[in-house]
This record gives sequence, C-alpha cells and structure tokens, in this order.
Amino acid sequence: MKNITTKTPNTDQRRKINVLALLFFCFIANGYAQSTTKEDPLQAKYPATLLYDSLREVKITAYRTMNGVGRIKDVNKQVIYAGKKTEVVVLDSLDANKAINTTRQIIGRIPGLNIAETESDGFTANGVGFRGLNPYQSIETNTRQNGYNISADVFGYNEAYYLPPMEAVKDIIFLRGASSLAFGPQIGGMIDYELKDGGPGPINITTSQTMGSYGMYNSFTSVGGHV
Repeated sequence: MKNITTKTPNTDQRRKINVLALLFFCFIANGYAQSTTKEDPLQAKYPATLLYDSLREVKITAYRTMNGVGRIKDVNKQVIYAGKKTEVVVLDSLDANKAINTTRQIIGRIPGLNIAETESDGFTANGVGFRGLNPYQSIETNTRQNGYNISADVFGYNEAYYLPPMEAVKDIIFLRGASSLAFGPQIGGMIDYELKDGGPGPINITTSQTMGSYGMYNSFTSVGGHV
C-alpha cells in the first residue's frame, strides 16, 4: 500500500486568505452602498451655508385654552394673578347645554370643584365649593359678575340667588386658595362671571332659540353695539 499525504496550509497562510476575503467583501459592499445612495437635490441646488438659519426669538403673549379650560393672564383688569392658582372657562369653546345653565356640564370640568345641584328646590344658582368645603348654595365661595359681588349677604350667608344666563357669559374665572381673600371673607375661592361685550359694530343683535324634549323651550336675545 502507498501512503497518501496531503499538505495543509499553515496558520499564516490561513490568516492571509481570511484577510483578503474580508477586504474583498468590504470593497463590494462599499461599491453597492455608493450606487444605492442618491444625492440630495436640495443640497445640490443650494450651498450648505444656506440650509441652516438661526430662529428668531418667540414671545408668548397669550395662552390658548384646551377643551375650554385654560389659565388667566398674569395681569387682567388691574388685578395681578401671577403665582395664583387660577382657571378660566371659555364658554364659546364648550360643548355644554348653556340654554338651561347646566352647571355640571359647564364648570364641572374644573378639577377639585364640588357641585350641589339645587335647581329643583327653586334656587337658580347651583352651589359650588373648592377643596372639600360645603358646596351647598356656595356659602364658602365669593361669587361675582364682571368683578362685582352679586351675593345677597357678603359677610353672612353669601348665597348667590342670581346667576347670569350662560349664553351671555364670555368666560368664567376661578381663583382658589387664600388669594381669594383679596375679594372677600370667603376662604373657599372666588368665581367671576364675565359677560360678553357689545361687539365691534354700531349695533349687534344675537338671538338663540333652543327647543328640547318634554316641551323645553328657551329664548335668548341680546342687543349691543360700540360707537
């Protein structure tokens, strides 16, 4: 019998073969990547220095309300509200029943506000209360309209027997905490109903006729103007 011997490459030759194969595959991959990359037409048309520009300073002058609830400005009608816990409800942006003054649909979205519906007892103004205070007839809340107190007894039983129709209200301002003591002795907060103005024209007429089930009918008409 003849002995058949085979020669195997040594370790150095194997390393050279592996390095050459790796360089070959890298060269092919690089050529493929360059062929598939497209040149940016915007960068080819304009110099690189024109593609970058510094933005100008942006100043925030007002806050846009989200879902009808926002924050009041730091200074509003000679009153400083900066640093105070406030909310403002914009009536025109609400999806609520304003024809019959449904309180829980209008101001019930304020966090921490308790509402006692007492319209069935003959009280036109439903009671509200902040921070767990008694909401019955708003005895712990300072109630105002256009900045003026509309409670029957400010220092005693300050129930607001009257509330403006919500169709005539522009927004409702809520002020919580001890800051409300600047408007009265009530420790539960302050609510201010701001009415709509007369409008930009010399005469403006607004009418709203609402009908519903069980014979419900509500009519609201306002006349205003500005000269």
